[in-house]
Parts: sequence; structure tokens; C-alpha cells
Amino acid sequence: MWPWPLLAGLACSAFLGYFFLFSFVWGAGFEPTPRRSVEKMLELLAPRQGETLYDLGSGIGTIVLCAAERYPIRCVGLELEPLRYAISLVRAWLRRGRLKGQVTFLRRNIFRVPLNKADMVTLFLTAGTHKRLEKKLLNELRQGARVATYYHPMPGWRASGYSPEHRVYLYVIGQSERG
Repeated sequence: MWPWPLLAGLACSAFLGYFFLFSFVWGAGFEPTPRRSVEKMLELLAPRQGETLYDLGSGIGTIVLCAAERYPIRCVGLELEPLRYAISLVRAWLRRGRLKGQVTFLRRNIFRVPLNKADMVTLFLTAGTHKRLEKKLLNELRQGARVATYYHPMPGWRASGYSPEHRVYLYVIGQSERG
């Protein structure tokens, strides 16, 4: 007969293994954006009432939920990995009274979702993924749309704002990208 603590330990190990390692199968590992960096990212983006923010690779929804709770904006989180997507849905449901219908989470591939309705985009992806997203961002975002990245800058783009302490970069379409 199996002792319950051993079973609980195995289940916990399996969950953590999937969450942090196997999730690379879906395209990226998981490392949450620090709360202070999320706040700095939103400060640099300066959301205005009625705007829409898209978080590409939204993980468990931290940026989306923080933005929706602080600003009168619409927020869309795009996450392909099923467990993180499910966690973000639960987190939004638990905050439903404070969010007033501002949040949508979609289990979608970020390369297949049109970004033409976004006024702001947030990213905490790999440098290689940022490079792959460059053409999509330039083709689909309107002039003046803002892009904020954590940790990895957009390769070859000139930042319109930067916080070295928080490793947050701000770009404005039409002003920041390379010539």
C-alpha cells in the first residue's frame, strides 16, 4: 500500500515537471514576470481609457489581470499552453467582480491571431521569438501602437523608453523600429 505523502509528493513533482519543463513542447518555458516589472511595463505603456492591450504568451495572466484591475482598458491574453491558459481563466474568474468584463483569455498561437485591434502589446518571450514577431508587429499594429517587453529587447529596434532596474523596454510603432 502506498503512503499518502509519497503519492502527494509524486503528484506534485509531476505537476511541477509538466508546468516548468514539458511546457517547452508548447513553445516556451514558464518564468513569471516580476510584479514590479509588470507595474513598470504598464507605467511606460501609459494605458488610456478605451484602449486594448494584448499580452502575447500571457502565461497565468499576471500582466492582463494587473492591467485590467488598474486601468479602464480591454485586455486580451494569448496563451497556447493548456495548463497555464486554464490557470489564467480561474484567476480571472476569481476576480470577476473587479474586472467588469474587461478580460479575455484565448488559447491561441500568437502568430495566428491578428493584432490590428491592439493599442498596446506586452511580451516576455525569448529573443528569438521577438525576432520572429517583428514582421507581424510591424504589419499588423497601427502607427503609434506601443510594445513593451520584459527582459529581452526587440532586436535592432530603438527603445522609446527603458527601465534598466526592471529590464523593461518600450517601443512605439513608427518611431522605434529600425529604419
